[in-house]
Amino acid sequence: MKICLFCQQGMGEVCLETLAGRRHEVVVFVPAAQFGVSTSLGVLAESKGWQVLPAPTLTEAVLAESLTAFAPDLLVSATYPERFPIHVLRCARFGGINLHPSLLPELRGQDPCFWAVRRGLRRSGLTIHRMDEQFDRGPVLAAAAFEVEDDDCGGSVYLKALGLVPGLLALVLEAFEGEDRPGLLEVEQPGEGSTAPRITSQRLRLHPELTVASALRLVRAANPFYGAWTVVQGRLLKVWQARAYLGPEEVPERMPGVALLNGTFLLKCRNGWIAPEIVQHAQYQVLDAELYCRKYVEKA
Repeated sequence: MKICLFCQQGMGEVCLETLAGRRHEVVVFVPAAQFGVSTSLGVLAESKGWQVLPAPTLTEAVLAESLTAFAPDLLVSATYPERFPIHVLRCARFGGINLHPSLLPELRGQDPCFWAVRRGLRRSGLTIHRMDEQFDRGPVLAAAAFEVEDDDCGGSVYLKALGLVPGLLALVLEAFEGEDRPGLLEVEQPGEGSTAPRITSQRLRLHPELTVASALRLVRAANPFYGAWTVVQGRLLKVWQARAYLGPEEVPERMPGVALLNGTFLLKCRNGWIAPEIVQHAQYQVLDAELYCRKYVEKA
């Protein structure tokens, strides 16, 4: 088959390796803003003899013209950051499929791995679905699940989803390769479900109104792609790892929302305290929390 793969780093590399073993003719498109930046994608694709091109905005007519000239059988999207217009999907004989790292219809949107941890879900997974005019709402072709453990972070959930890509993508491709008409059962998604909205700075903020459990889920969800943050002594501080403080309930505050205890510091929550373990001062040093406390907090 002739396949156009629209991808970014991460899932893009896994899809490339999966396609490489199936003798397809592939053209790889990456977002124009990342062209020349996603060097690992380019090197990997070129090693297979495939061309890598910058994709203009998907609404631009020039893209549809390029696709029509290539005459693809299938468009494959792997965490591509844009919605595909219908006129683009119609450029391929079988239309387009998307790989989404959640169990649709749950967590439709941009960062389902973050929200799986942030909301305390116990299961997530990978879904391959047909693309249509609505974002992440096309019929499901295949899905596989995994457990979200108590110590999982946003990054580890994403890696679990990546681990499902080779097998699930191969299963779907086999159905498209066999006949002119794909043999997979297509299951319509129910209208209900949940969304995975865009991550904003305020959604990453550790503030005293969060419960201890919610604050710890935020720290794990934001690791390693974003970083939960707070402000200590007027300085931005990212918290990459933390634990619940299980000591005496009465903890004297050194400053609003911050307490010093046994050589380290605690951050106040609505029903207790959390103890940061790994932090990042401003945008620079990543430090053990005790070292950060000695260098910056105790001297205040």
